[in-house]
Amino acid sequence: MELYFRDGGDLTDTDVLVQAAVDCGLDGDDVRRRLASDEDVELISTQARRPPTRASPACRLSCFAQKYAVSGAQPAEQLATPSGRCRRR
Repeated sequence: MELYFRDGGDLTDTDVLVQAAVDCGLDGDDVRRRLASDEDVELISTQARRPPTRASPACRLSCFAQKYAVSGAQPAEQLATPSGRCRRR
């Protein structure tokens, strides 16, 4: 996230992505090969269609049972209602 938001990194630039992967300890050649292929397209597309399973630090959205979503920062009492419904289903 810092690469894009803080540093202004161009996430459409393969070299930028490969360097970020190397900085995280991944093999640069393997990452470059994967980016040039369709190898992980189905996996990533499936993951992108799923609702988040926990609140995102960038945008407060809490999801319960991959079905209910509560946006914004909410008091604990308000979150108890949707989470209770999920347990009963």
